[in-house]
Amino acid sequence: MKILIRSVLVTFFNLSALCVALIANDEKPNIVFILADDLGYGDVGAFGGDIPTPNLDALAREGMMLTNFHVPASVCTPTRSGIHSGIHPARLGLYCVANRGTPLPDIPALPALLKSAGYHTAMVGRWDMGSTEQGPFVLGYNEVSKRPETPADGRTPTYLGDDGSYWTENNYYELREFIDRNAHHSFFLYYSPLAVHFPVTDAPQHFIDRVPSTITHPRRREMAGTLIALDDAIGSIMKALELNGLADNTLIFFTSDNGGELTDHASNAPWRGGKATYYEGGFRMPTIVRWPGRIPGGTVFDGLASGLDILPTLVAAAGGDPVTDRDGKNLLPFLQHEAFGDVHDALFFRYFSPGGHIPYKDARIIRSGPWRYLEFTGPYNPATGSAALYRIASDPGERHNLIASEPEVAARLRQKLLDWDAGNPPLPTKDDFGTADGQAEMPRGRGWEIRQ
Repeated sequence: MKILIRSVLVTFFNLSALCVALIANDEKPNIVFILADDLGYGDVGAFGGDIPTPNLDALAREGMMLTNFHVPASVCTPTRSGIHSGIHPARLGLYCVANRGTPLPDIPALPALLKSAGYHTAMVGRWDMGSTEQGPFVLGYNEVSKRPETPADGRTPTYLGDDGSYWTENNYYELREFIDRNAHHSFFLYYSPLAVHFPVTDAPQHFIDRVPSTITHPRRREMAGTLIALDDAIGSIMKALELNGLADNTLIFFTSDNGGELTDHASNAPWRGGKATYYEGGFRMPTIVRWPGRIPGGTVFDGLASGLDILPTLVAAAGGDPVTDRDGKNLLPFLQHEAFGDVHDALFFRYFSPGGHIPYKDARIIRSGPWRYLEFTGPYNPATGSAALYRIASDPGERHNLIASEPEVAARLRQKLLDWDAGNPPLPTKDDFGTADGQAEMPRGRGWEIRQ
């Protein structure tokens, strides 16, 4: 009889625990989307890097690493615009940072869609998208952390101009304060740190002191210091979630806006190139998704996926209406092992820069299966010739142009690329670049600006 009673009690408690877990899983998850700035694929420890990133590495162990994830551009503004709209930036006429100020389409952006799904929305960090009228509040954020005043010399700040404190380090307190204050309801937190963007020379010495002695190049040590600061910010987020009992019901999506800056000695290994280049290292990002109980931890997804998929994926996780009118797709079936293979048959890229800060560039690119085809459509003509075909899986450094030996593959991919590009607006003339009104002003100072 005692054994029977014990068995019944064990069964009861097991069923009770299962019911609690099911109820918890039915709750809306909190969502934290972290978009690093100029982070190299090969600089994150979990992706083979030599810079200490313990908090990112913990996310990778507890979540899923996406090893074939590409953002739509190898520079910031087009990527950020594509992520927030779910529309490929080339379809918006947005090809590089030279045409900043290009408006986003008049459709609900990512924060507005999540707000409609019942979320309180907030952002910390850098904006860098849309027109002067399309600031974070217009696009659907309830709260925005204030941006540091520009230093007297006018350069882009990582230090606050008024007191010399480090912007990324100040983010720790803003992130924790937001989570503490909003722990009682579902929230979407977009963290867009300036790190590891230049000037990496602004990295405080106490971060550089934590860089391993095996990293000897002075500029790389400074860049590594900014990444350590960013990793600490991620640790601050995780600590706040844990203290508020939210860690197990929060989806965290981490990626970067483009590859690492080569002049700062970032590593995009094993891929060639980096920020503002045509090559894989400019587009393939170290990406991690953590959602306990919903996405299996300690796993890897190597299917071809895009930053344009972030919007429909987060909206689906929030229980919002399926998003079917954008260029991205919902990744959840793939991340939850309900679907397999590549999310996209092909990914397309269009890059045009008239010169100036980023040298003249004109190229279009397609990634499909193991292949990467690119062609140069303007006067810039690199040593590879006017077009190149690479088998990325076996040639990550894009050293061996297979145009001559695989003409049928090249012709097939080229036709797909041309068909896609035919649906994009005409390239702006060189004189049209730099004529937009610019971007929305961010609230300045310290603390938060809140609009319900």
